[in-house]
Amino acid sequence: IRDRPLKYRVKKLVAGIEKYRFYEFWPSLIFYFPCFLAVLFQAIKYRGKLILPIISNPAIYLGGVVGENKKQCYSLLDSKASYYLDLIEIKQDIPLNKKIKLLEEFSPTFPVILKPEKGQRGAGVALIKDASAAKNYFLNADYNIVAQKFCDYKNEAGVFYIRYPNSKKSQIFSITNKIFPSVIGD
Repeated sequence: IRDRPLKYRVKKLVAGIEKYRFYEFWPSLIFYFPCFLAVLFQAIKYRGKLILPIISNPAIYLGGVVGENKKQCYSLLDSKASYYLDLIEIKQDIPLNKKIKLLEEFSPTFPVILKPEKGQRGAGVALIKDASAAKNYFLNADYNIVAQKFCDYKNEAGVFYIRYPNSKKSQIFSITNKIFPSVIGD
C-alpha cells in the first residue's frame, strides 16, 4: 500500500473510518461499554446488583443479553402462528454428510438461512443459496447451527417491546429494519 499514491491511501483510510458511522459495525466492547456504565450507575444508585439486566427476562438464558439459545427462544413462540419460520438445530459434532442430509430433509429447496445456535449481533448469519454454499458453511463452522426457512418477503423487521412487571400494558420501543448487505458492481 506504501507504493500507492497518497490519494489512494487517503481514500482507503476514509473508507475504513466511514463504516464506523454506523454503530452496527462498532466492536462489541465499544458498543456495549455505555450500557455497562449505565448498569453500574443504576446498581450504585439503587444499591442493586450488577446482574439485574440478565434477570430481566427470566424465560431466556442470561436475559437474552448474550449467549441465548435461539432454539429455546423460538420454542417460546407459537409454532402454528403465521409469523413463525420453521427451524432445526444441526449439531457441530455430527459428520458433514449427515448435516447435509438433515438440511435437505428440512428444506429440500434453497435458499435457507444458517446461523450460530448461540450468536450475537448477526455474527455468522448467512443466506445459503445452494448445497455447495451449505457445505462450505458447515466446514467453516465450529459451533452448533440453526437452519431456518428463508422468508422471501421484501422487508423484514425486528420489533422490540417492553412490559414492566406490574403493568398490564406493553409498549414498542424499537423497530429495526433488517437488510442483507449487497454489492453492485465489480
